[in-house]
Amino acid sequence: MCASFGFKVVKLKRVRIMNIKLSDLKEGSLREITNDEIIYLKSIYDICTEEEIAFMERLQDKIEYVFIDNKSHLYEQSIDLRYDEFYKNFNRTRESIFDEFEDKSIRIVACIDNKVIGNARLFIDEEKNAEITQVVVHKEYRGMNIGAEIMKKLLLYAKDNNVRKQNLMQDICC
Repeated sequence: MCASFGFKVVKLKRVRIMNIKLSDLKEGSLREITNDEIIYLKSIYDICTEEEIAFMERLQDKIEYVFIDNKSHLYEQSIDLRYDEFYKNFNRTRESIFDEFEDKSIRIVACIDNKVIGNARLFIDEEKNAEITQVVVHKEYRGMNIGAEIMKKLLLYAKDNNVRKQNLMQDICC
């Protein structure tokens, strides 16, 4: 589920959910869905067990989002995660991660207790065009809005750095 489409969420009852037209809403009444609301919506639709919902709620407080470069102690873990998801299954070498953008890019990682569970890479060229690549969340943590949070933070970073245009490349595994 994505949290960036401007849906207005109020506590919904299982018995009846009303359809709301955007034209019926007053200006300024839209907002992003929060992580708590996503967890609540999953519980309404029985997508998760109660144990999974409780686990996700506890997990949200433990996740740290950190911008890193290739000198960070978390960098090797980010390589491992990217290699496992994007390269290993295609019989590509670990060295193939190190393309022309690797040293020139900034990364954001999602961590729990210093363990990297998510990653994305942002490259900004001289003309202030950006490419977001290698967006990945570890298999055990998918469906918890971590990929969306990583993207949101990268897009804010790009905006704060006056990026004119952003491209999202196809290597996404969330």
